[in-house]
Amino acid sequence: MLKLIRQISKKPRMVGTEQYNIIRDILIKKLELIGYKTRVQKIKFTGGDIIEKPKLKINNKNVNVLPVLWSSSGKIKGTLKEISKIKTFETYGWIGYKIVDGGNKTKGYIITRSDIAWLQLIDRKSKLPYFRIYPKNYN
Repeated sequence: MLKLIRQISKKPRMVGTEQYNIIRDILIKKLELIGYKTRVQKIKFTGGDIIEKPKLKINNKNVNVLPVLWSSSGKIKGTLKEISKIKTFETYGWIGYKIVDGGNKTKGYIITRSDIAWLQLIDRKSKLPYFRIYPKNYN
């Protein structure tokens, strides 16, 4: 059991990422090897369902991002403006940028940290979309 825990704990496994799916498959295989029947069940949870991985382009270049719970969705276009660190209810400090339109109205946010932390930025649904940049793309 300790070997399994070490194996699945090597990398973060955030919802919506490929690592999440890899760990799910490892756990299914281990359970089936010891005789359990398994099936994947889609569960709704607080914050909503991640239906599609978010997509982000900056200067026409695709940027890998993670989903953010409670975030809205949609297509937005604008200019990035750095904002002060965002604190979440978990007290993680996020570096943030707001996406503003030509009239300086906020249309969405991009957030990042130098490490992986829980992907729930806010504690209630946002009317604006959030995009979370992977730590390797930080800076």
